[in-house]
Amino acid sequence: NKYNKDMKPIYKNPFCKLQTMNDLDKKSFSQSYNELKFKVKILIIDDQKFSFLDEMRNAGFNIQSITDLDDINLATAYDIIISDVRGVGIKLKYDYEGVGLIKALKKHFPYKVYGVYTGNNIDLEMTESLEHVEIISKSFGKDDWEELLTKLVKKVINPKEIWRKIRSYMFESNVPLYDILLLEHKYVNMVNNGQTDFTHFFDDTPNEISRELKDMLISVIVKILKP
Repeated sequence: NKYNKDMKPIYKNPFCKLQTMNDLDKKSFSQSYNELKFKVKILIIDDQKFSFLDEMRNAGFNIQSITDLDDINLATAYDIIISDVRGVGIKLKYDYEGVGLIKALKKHFPYKVYGVYTGNNIDLEMTESLEHVEIISKSFGKDDWEELLTKLVKKVINPKEIWRKIRSYMFESNVPLYDILLLEHKYVNMVNNGQTDFTHFFDDTPNEISRELKDMLISVIVKILKP
């Protein structure tokens, strides 16, 4: 079993050095930005037409635009979700409209990348709901949007960022710290060795990690890292 093969020496030898994110060799990550760019699905939520939709598609982004969400699960397929702060979230009756919508989406899908754009200042109460959310000016032009989406796509496909999200979610799910460290060691070794089949990544891990959580985390890794 691959998991046992990688992990048993660590269990037997507590002085064995665990590999961490600091040991991740980005050069070993075989797929380039251009190869992965179209795999990253972007959703714009705006009650008005998104002005640069065609330009961003022509730039190679896999981007869709809708006026609002009437079912939060419709966001499942997207990796990056960007919303206006006004005129959306109406169908689901969220407080603070777009801010409330993003807050709800973050709760349901904490591993996605989020942004909001607005022409107005966002008050303190709203700001507290937008931790780790990209704040975007409505004055952005085509080049600004292309630069922003490039940055966000790179964040989605970065192996370090992928693991940080997974690690954070395991912490919040009360997975024991030692098990998280062992899984990080395994992840780093797999990426550094160019392995791309993560479908059995959580095999033989402790029962504290539910099957549902394992499946969700696997989907995050496999979507980007599998060719």
